[in-house]
Amino acid sequence: MKIDLDDGMSLSKAAAKFGVSPTTAGKIRKNSAQPRSRGGPVYRKLNQDASRLLTDQVMQDKFVPARRLVEVLHEHGIDVHDSSVCRHLKSPIMEQHGCPRFSVKRVVVREEARYSQRTLELRKEFVKSYQQLRRSGCPLVFVDESSFNCFENRTYGRSPLGTRCIDRRRRVKMNNLTAITAICDLIGVIHVTFVEGSVCDAVFRVFLTSLFDTLRLRLGGEAVVIVLDNASIHKTDEVMELIQKANHKALFNAPWSCEQNPIEYVFGLWKRRVTIPANLTRLDEVLPILDQSFSTITRAQVARYVQFVETRIHHLAWNMEPLDLDQAMTELGIEEQEEVNEQAVVPYGLDADLD
Repeated sequence: MKIDLDDGMSLSKAAAKFGVSPTTAGKIRKNSAQPRSRGGPVYRKLNQDASRLLTDQVMQDKFVPARRLVEVLHEHGIDVHDSSVCRHLKSPIMEQHGCPRFSVKRVVVREEARYSQRTLELRKEFVKSYQQLRRSGCPLVFVDESSFNCFENRTYGRSPLGTRCIDRRRRVKMNNLTAITAICDLIGVIHVTFVEGSVCDAVFRVFLTSLFDTLRLRLGGEAVVIVLDNASIHKTDEVMELIQKANHKALFNAPWSCEQNPIEYVFGLWKRRVTIPANLTRLDEVLPILDQSFSTITRAQVARYVQFVETRIHHLAWNMEPLDLDQAMTELGIEEQEEVNEQAVVPYGLDADLD
């Protein structure tokens, strides 16, 4: 059954003529209409040349607004709306035209020096020196500092549906602590010192003196290599003289390369394990909790982080590929979870043997 669109007949008359309801008559007339061609005038205007023009503009300026893209298209005789340009940029038609698809996303700002050719070369040089010292059999001790806001509230918690999650505590002054830490795959966490505020050269030398006393007891006076970053307090003449007097060596990491230091992953594990009750508001109450959290980190975990850096991160640095601490932490966390899952699997028949 067909109802001509051009006969000017109303739905009620068409329903009476064909013996159907007005709703059915409307559906019949709609289905009888000439099928609309796919695409439309906008997509016929945004052809392959327009897609390449848009791609060039976006690649030149990632912050280019849609209005500017419309103006560029208008200069080439193509008149479209802002919304049409935005839809076209992320549509599959861009790929059909041999261009990438674009979307608006959060901007991640990264320092140019971190990804410079010189930084990549220094990372490779560090890996070469590191491997030579490792093959010599000399123990490597990694030293670094990490700040911690000891009264920072948790951002997530549980509460009944429809209610806010509220945590109360007495008003306190927010205090930042710095944990100076030393680790080694042969021992684990060797020494930790907490400092209120930042660390100066004198405080760092006091830490090294205490660290060397601990190493003398744990390793029997064996010479070690102290792996440090490029902080100014690590490179003073007094610090270098202190290390040399103890018959130790210093190895400085490449700049912008915290991923190459296993202690960064230890700091991440430590901070995830710290839980400070809301009723504790004094530093003398918090410090034992922080120290206890460090004591839960085992030697096997430290050795795992060292192995991860030596096998995975050093491989990337040697090939002069970019490093990302967040990505490395995620990858390491996935490996740890897979290992936990494997350990949790009970071998077939084990329960029968126990019976």
